[in-house]
Amino acid sequence: MNEYDKLADAVDVPQITELQREYRRSIDDGYSLQRMNENDDVRFARWSGQSSDGKKHSTNLDQGKQAFPFDGANDGRVFHTDDLINTQVDILQTAFKRAQLKLSGTEMTDMPVAQTATTLMKWLVGTKLRNQLTRESELLAQFGQQYGYSLLFVGWEQEHGLRPFKVTMDDLVALTGQVDPSSMLSELPEMIQDPERESQAVDIIMSQLADTTRRKAKKLVKELRDTGATEIPVSFLAKNSPIVTACKPLEDVSFPPETVSIQDARVIFRRVFLNAVQVREKIKSEGWNEDFVEQVLKTQGNSSYYNDIQTSISGLKVSDGLIVRDNLIEICYAYTKSIDEQNNIGIYCTVFSPLVSDNSTGDPVFGKHIHVDYAHNQYPFVLYKRENVRRQITESRGIPEISQTQQSELKSQHDSIYDFTSFSTLPPLAVNRRMGQIKKYGPGTQIMVSRPDDIQHLDGPRKDPQVAFKLIEEVRAQSDKYYGFPNPQLPPSVSQVKQQRITNSWLSVWQEAYQQILCLAVQYMDADEIKSVTGSELPLNMQVNDYDIILKFDVAEALDPEGVEKRLSAIAQYIVPQDMAGVIDRAKLIEVQTRAIAPEYADDLIVPQEQATAKMQEQVKSDVTKMMAGVEPTYSEEMDPSAGNKLQMLQQIVQNNPKLQQQIQGGDELLQQLLEAYQQNLNHSVQQQQNAQIGKMGMSPVTGQ
Repeated sequence: MNEYDKLADAVDVPQITELQREYRRSIDDGYSLQRMNENDDVRFARWSGQSSDGKKHSTNLDQGKQAFPFDGANDGRVFHTDDLINTQVDILQTAFKRAQLKLSGTEMTDMPVAQTATTLMKWLVGTKLRNQLTRESELLAQFGQQYGYSLLFVGWEQEHGLRPFKVTMDDLVALTGQVDPSSMLSELPEMIQDPERESQAVDIIMSQLADTTRRKAKKLVKELRDTGATEIPVSFLAKNSPIVTACKPLEDVSFPPETVSIQDARVIFRRVFLNAVQVREKIKSEGWNEDFVEQVLKTQGNSSYYNDIQTSISGLKVSDGLIVRDNLIEICYAYTKSIDEQNNIGIYCTVFSPLVSDNSTGDPVFGKHIHVDYAHNQYPFVLYKRENVRRQITESRGIPEISQTQQSELKSQHDSIYDFTSFSTLPPLAVNRRMGQIKKYGPGTQIMVSRPDDIQHLDGPRKDPQVAFKLIEEVRAQSDKYYGFPNPQLPPSVSQVKQQRITNSWLSVWQEAYQQILCLAVQYMDADEIKSVTGSELPLNMQVNDYDIILKFDVAEALDPEGVEKRLSAIAQYIVPQDMAGVIDRAKLIEVQTRAIAPEYADDLIVPQEQATAKMQEQVKSDVTKMMAGVEPTYSEEMDPSAGNKLQMLQQIVQNNPKLQQQIQGGDELLQQLLEAYQQNLNHSVQQQQNAQIGKMGMSPVTGQ
C-alpha cells in the first residue's frame, strides 16, 4: 500500500473519505472560484449598484455614497466581452461543422480499413450523434472561451429495455427439449400444467426466462396453463451508443490544482445532480448499491460546498439569481488511475456522495466501484485549453480576463456619449433665486417669469463626442486584431493566421475525442451493425491507435470566401490547362472547389474517388452490355471530362471479355457500328478538351505530352 498517495493503489473497497477530501481540494483552492465568478460578472456585465433602467441612482449604492457624476447619469451595460466570446464560438462551430473528417493508416494495405472506419465515423458524427454534438460542441467552446479551459467527457452508454415476446406451450416444449434432461428447466412444461408446482414454475421463469416480478410471473404461468400462450418480457439492448458531454470547470468537472496533463491526473471528478427517480433507477441501470441510494436520498437539496458558482445569467446584480437545487441530489463519479499488485495501470470509477462517507456500522458507503474496461485505457476526458502559455491546465485565461479593461473603456465612452446627449437636449436651467424652485419643467410646459432673464439655459458641454466615437472605434480595432476577427482596418491575412492557429487547436480536441469514440464503437458495436452502416466489415483484431483521425478546416473559407473562390478559379483557369505532367489531382480540385463554394452540400455531392471510379466502370460495363444485346446506349451531348478514362475502361473490357471479342470477330455488324459510334462520342469530348488547350496555348504539343 502506498503510504503517501492513498489513491495510487488499485483496491476492492475505495477510500471514500480520501476521495471526499481530494474532491474538496480540487474545487476550492482559494482562487479559482473567485476567478470564475469575476469572469461571469465581466461577460454578463454585472456590478454592484445596477438598476434596470440603466441609470446611476444613489439609492442603489451603499449608505453615504452618491452617484457620480450625477444622479440619473447613464450606467449602461456594454456586452463587449460577451460579443467577443460569441464571435469566437461562431468561428469554432463553423470549423467543427465544416471540417473534413477522414482516417489514415500507416501502410497502403490499411486503406480499405481506413475507408470503412471513416464511413463509420461520419455516420456516428453526422447522424447518430448529430444533435448531441451540435449542443455539446457549442457548450465546450463557450466554457473554454469564458473560463480559459473546459473538458469533454467521452463515454459509451448502454441501456437495456423490456419488450413483450409471444410464447406458446409448444415453444416451451421445443425449448426444454434442447436442454439437459437433468436440469429443472426441462420440467417447466409439466410444472406449468400442474397447479401444485406453480411456485417452482414461477421461480424458473424469473431466474432463466424473464426479467419480471413474482406477481407478473404467476400471471404468465396461469395464462400458459389456461390458454396455451402468453407474452414474456424479454430484455434487449435499447441504447448502445457513445455519449459526449461538455463539462464546465469546477461545476461539472474538477481535478487536483497541480494537474498538468489531464491523462496524467491522479483523479478526475465529474459531478452530476439527479432527482430521486433518477437515483433509484441507477440501481438497475448502473448497479448502484441500494444502501448507498437510501443514504444519498436524505441529502436532497444539499450541496457539498457553500461558494457554489452556479448563478443565473439573468440577474442584474452580482448576488442575484442563485440557482436553487432543492429537489436534486449531488453525485460524484471519481475516475482514478491506479496500479495493481502486478504493476498494471488501470482506470477505476467510483460513484460516491460528497455528503455521505459511511453507514451506521462505520463501513464506507458508495454507489459502485469498477474497473473501466474501455479499450483505449485512457481517462474518458479530453481537455480543451483556449491558450497554451503555460503547461498547467488552469493557467489558461478566459476572454473576460483579457478584455475586462477594454470593456470598461468602452462603457466609459458610451456613458459619456449618452450623458452628453442628455445635456445637449435638456441643459440645466439658471433660475433667479427669487423665483424659487420650479416644480414642473419639460417640453411644452409654461413657466411664469417676472423678467426675461429670470430663467436661462446654461451652456451645454463645450466638446462634441467625436473623440469618444474615435476611441470606441480604436478599442474595437485593437480587440479585433488581438483575437484575429475581421476588421476593415486589418489585412485579411492577419485575421486568417491567428484564427487558423486557434481553429487547429480546437479541432485537435475533437480529433482526440473522435479517436476515443471510434475505439469504443469498435469495442461495443455489433459487427453486423457496423457492416449495415458501412457496407464492409472491420477486422476483429483492429488496433484503432494504428489509424489517425484527421480533421481539416481552412479558416479562409469562412473569413474570406471570395478570396478563396478567386484563387481556386485562377488555378482552374490558368494552371490546370498547363498541367501536362498531371501533377494536379483534378478530382481533388473539384472537391476543394465544391467545399469552398457550397460546404453545406459537399458531403452529399462528393463521393470517394474509389467509389466514383467504380461507378464509372459500372456505367461503361452497362453500356457494353446494351450494345452486345443490340441496344444503343445514351450518348453524351456535352463535353464529358471523364471521356478519356472511359475509353481506357472500354479498351480493358474488350481485351478481357472473350465473348465480346468473339461477337466482334464473328461479323456482328450492329455491334461493331455501336462500338464505333460509342468511341466516336467519347473521342469527341477528348478532342474538345484538347481544342480548348490549343486555343489557350496557340499550338498543340508535338509529342502529345
